[in-house]
Amino acid sequence: MAQGLKGEMGSDTARKTFFAVTSLGKDRWYWVVWPSLEMVRSGESGSHVAEGDECAKAEAVDRALEVAGMHGEWVAAKYAKAYHRRHSQKRRSPEVLGFLYRDVQEGSGGGWRSVPHRVAKRTHKYVYGEKPEAAFCGGG
Repeated sequence: MAQGLKGEMGSDTARKTFFAVTSLGKDRWYWVVWPSLEMVRSGESGSHVAEGDECAKAEAVDRALEVAGMHGEWVAAKYAKAYHRRHSQKRRSPEVLGFLYRDVQEGSGGGWRSVPHRVAKRTHKYVYGEKPEAAFCGGG
């Protein structure tokens, strides 16, 4: 009889999914669901069942539970944070362009115009822009 109980508990564990929710900043919550605890710990990209972003923590938890089902188990936020960091770095595309704009005054007493600079590099603290091309700035 004890062996039968052990088998039933094992089948529950086999159906169990795991999910985590973490904050990505103001009004940004990331949730992810994995099929097994081994996949949670490995953090391999693509090992998740589902993932998403929500505006509120409660919404993120609800969506994760919707996917994980009644056998879902909540794990520490650090797993979601680490998974998002690794997974989002692979999704980034170098084709995405950003621009910085610098206002310059035209001549003495002239009006102001904005000069765009393509973003060359971003760090946690600074954004670096390239020098604008002459034709790009309208300068000949």
